[in-house]
Amino acid sequence: MKIIIGLLLISTIYSQPHQLLFGCGLGVGEAGVSVNSVFGTMISGNPHKKYFIMVGGYLFSNSRNDDNTYDFSPTLFDLDTDKGKIKEDLWITVGKVIKTKNNLQIYLSGGLNFHNEFYKRYDSSEILADDGIYYIKDDDSINSSPTLLLGITNKTENNVDFGIFYNTTPGNISIMVWFY
Repeated sequence: MKIIIGLLLISTIYSQPHQLLFGCGLGVGEAGVSVNSVFGTMISGNPHKKYFIMVGGYLFSNSRNDDNTYDFSPTLFDLDTDKGKIKEDLWITVGKVIKTKNNLQIYLSGGLNFHNEFYKRYDSSEILADDGIYYIKDDDSINSSPTLLLGITNKTENNVDFGIFYNTTPGNISIMVWFY
């Protein structure tokens, strides 16, 4: 979340003399529902040179937070009930907007996807978490990989773009709305 806020502030400060573009959307993929935040700017006021940054991730897939997540051996408390694993992804891409003649815009960007997995356990004595559910970081699953983001939007009369985006890693498809 700190990364999203930081990138939004940098984009806002940089784009002060230019036109700021902001978008948001919801998506779905292997790990559940995702939230996407997109922001960008036109360079030097030229409406044909637009660049953007997209930050997204699976935010609604679990109730994991710093208070109920631990970094110890998954076999430390073998008596606790195993509830499987959860996956978390965060992607950051940078790209260019290509305008077409019929109010369509094509978005092409590349970046990195950061992937983590956590063991989900239940502790009936509720020592490690209030509701008994706690998470253990799986150190073997942490990785980052390149990703490609492709999108297309249609410009409406109200200076709002509505479109669909596909992120190749982790395989997430999103509905997005852009505001000018």
